[in-house]
Amino acid sequence: MQLSNLATLRVWVCTIGLVVLGTAAPAADEKPKAKSDPKTTPDPTAVSAGSGLTTFGRQIPAQRPNLGIYIPSFSEGKKSSLVEAEVLTRIDDSRLQAEDMTIQLFGADTKEDVTVKMPSATYNMSNQILRSNERSKVSRADFDLEGDALIFDTTSSQGRMSGNVRMTIHDVSTLMKKPEPAAKAAPQDPQTSTAPAKPTPATPAPSTQAKP
Repeated sequence: MQLSNLATLRVWVCTIGLVVLGTAAPAADEKPKAKSDPKTTPDPTAVSAGSGLTTFGRQIPAQRPNLGIYIPSFSEGKKSSLVEAEVLTRIDDSRLQAEDMTIQLFGADTKEDVTVKMPSATYNMSNQILRSNERSKVSRADFDLEGDALIFDTTSSQGRMSGNVRMTIHDVSTLMKKPEPAAKAAPQDPQTSTAPAKPTPATPAPSTQAKP
């Protein structure tokens, strides 16, 4: 990948709501900053993945493992997200512990679907933040992103990954800006078009020859 494409790569990664960090993971109660860009602003009418997880978590008894978790969320009659976990345990009044967890976020097109996989994670039901201190993976049709730690805000679908972050691009063309088509000249109105000027015949120079 050319060095000139690195800035484009950072912007492109942020459009899916994931900010890559190179150092330590943020604090558990720290929320990723929301973007003002309308492309990354979540739909306020959509039901987030965390909303369904919080509702389910408050209904289960504490300290009892629940197996085979499957929690879908919907927006305007369409599935917007899906949370799956092999084991989910409510630790206390505000926290859930998940093992082998997968979150799928569905876009308007299948190419926009994002999958987040974590071997284990802790979910805070108060602020709907999910945190994993094990190597996690974020995937889309055109890339895979892995890191040693992940914090994910389920309300905005934005997160931060840190520690030995590695990205694999499957389709480099998604990073390249397509050239804009050249502007076409506006057609002239035949009624207002100016006819070319007729050449003026040259006037012969007066003779300087003396009369006999």
